Amino acid sequence: MNQNKIKKWIRIIAVWSLFLSICGALLYGLSHFKVIEEQLKTSDHVDYIVGTIVGFIIFIGLWRQTSWGWKFTIISTALFWIYSIFNLFIEYERLTGIVSAPFIIVDALILRFLFKTDVQHFFNITTTFFIRLKWIPTALFLLAAFLVATDLFDGVVGIVTVLGIYLGIRISKKAKKDLEV
Repeated sequence: MNQNKIKKWIRIIAVWSLFLSICGALLYGLSHFKVIEEQLKTSDHVDYIVGTIVGFIIFIGLWRQTSWGWKFTIISTALFWIYSIFNLFIEYERLTGIVSAPFIIVDALILRFLFKTDVQHFFNITTTFFIRLKWIPTALFLLAAFLVATDLFDGVVGIVTVLGIYLGIRISKKAKKDLEV
């Protein structure tokens, strides 16, 4: 992938992060000042405030195309979804998984792009710790599938769906590798 294409996609991801931060800040402000009748829990306050700040930091880091921006995006995205899923399972409401799944998939696609070898070279990422985190996008895709299947059916079908998708991915990767050899 050429440098200009990488730069373009990094800028698109940065603007996406900025957009989400602004939307989060607006939603928080509207609910905080009672323009929107929404009762915020403590976790919601943390979510909106920290999420907005983190989104702005990601925007700055990726817009400037710094290696710390790449690293911060990887770590903060993974931590955000761990925190969000923890809250989701504590306060589960039907169809929340279906609503969350598109955002999970977008983040998985962003991380998959950031983990491409050319993009890692662009950001000068050589730390094995970060390179070992390449499994995160796949985990996010599987999480999205699990949430949708669980919302539509139940937990057992969600688990079976995720196992089926995971095994399908592994088998297709192995078949592709065997064909290349």
